[in-house]
Amino acid sequence: MKQLSKRLTKRFSAPVPISKKEGKRTSVTSTFSLPIFHRGSSVPDSTTTLNTSPTSSPTSSPTSTSKSTSTSRVPSLASSATYATPISSRNASPRLPQTLQSTPHSPYNPLANYVPCLYSTCKTHYLPTLLGPTFYLPQAPYNLCRTRGLCPSHARKDLLNANARCKKEYERMRQNAGRKTLGTIAEEFACWVDELRAVRSTASKENERALRTKMLGPSSKSTKKKPDQGEQDQWDWRYMLRPCTSNACTQEHYYSIFDQRFYLWYSTMRKSGLQIMQTLCPACARLDIDAAERKMLEKWQEMHPQQWREWMERFKRDRAAEHGFWEQAQENRVRERGCVKGVEVKEKKKKNKDEVVPEGKGVDTLKEPCVMM
Repeated sequence: MKQLSKRLTKRFSAPVPISKKEGKRTSVTSTFSLPIFHRGSSVPDSTTTLNTSPTSSPTSSPTSTSKSTSTSRVPSLASSATYATPISSRNASPRLPQTLQSTPHSPYNPLANYVPCLYSTCKTHYLPTLLGPTFYLPQAPYNLCRTRGLCPSHARKDLLNANARCKKEYERMRQNAGRKTLGTIAEEFACWVDELRAVRSTASKENERALRTKMLGPSSKSTKKKPDQGEQDQWDWRYMLRPCTSNACTQEHYYSIFDQRFYLWYSTMRKSGLQIMQTLCPACARLDIDAAERKMLEKWQEMHPQQWREWMERFKRDRAAEHGFWEQAQENRVRERGCVKGVEVKEKKKKNKDEVVPEGKGVDTLKEPCVMM
């Protein structure tokens, strides 16, 4: 036993070979790479430079690299996410692509761009063209269709509730069947599902009609009957084309903030905490937000951080008040202009084309040489 214990103690007390030590060290150092600075972060100062030389010792611990990365970044002066230093966030803000600033030549159709969800408490806007060709087709297991006029999230929830209702109704029919056979229950359930399918189809048509009234206004057909006051109240002027409120605007065209090219740019909050002015066209809004962020940077370099926060609060309130004033002016202008202006212009063009078509005697004889040629 003594010889066995001596052998065991000698075996476990032996030093580790040098080759195994080096392997452990290299594996530790290889798992931790040097920090990478993002575009939004600033360059570290000379006092917090990292030891990135190849002659650094291989025994550097992971804690040293984590400390160096934390000290190399410029700390944010604001505790909340609403404040961000202009130096670290100005370049990370979304920008309007140069290719999207041109105005389309075709008439603007609000229904082909971002549309609102008709659910009572939902404020989501979605693009109908991104839903896909099978989104409104009958879905298993009861061949029910999704209700139109709802955003994708609420449309899926509505379909799930309808399927759960069908399952519950089938279980109720089976429990109260009495002496009925399964075939009879299946026929009654199929009739019940057909009625539910018809009700959902009617609801989809009503939602489409309500969506058209909300975005396009009352029907613009050539009738002498004036639209009802209820239809006028349901119309939301914001989905129509609006003029730019800048005096220095050189673009003589109307724009829409719900255009599929500009909606994400208008609705996204900037990293600086500012909102893009929706009362300006894309070109003027880009110049305005660049000037505002440039002013923020100048104030940041001049003021104390606490004074800069207070100035930012006043600056945001002033921009919000300015936006409300010019938005009211845009609403008055759009309501004076009328509903469905793009559709009316399109109809006028068709009428002009029809007037050019020659009619009367001799027209057929003139067409025959053209066909022969």
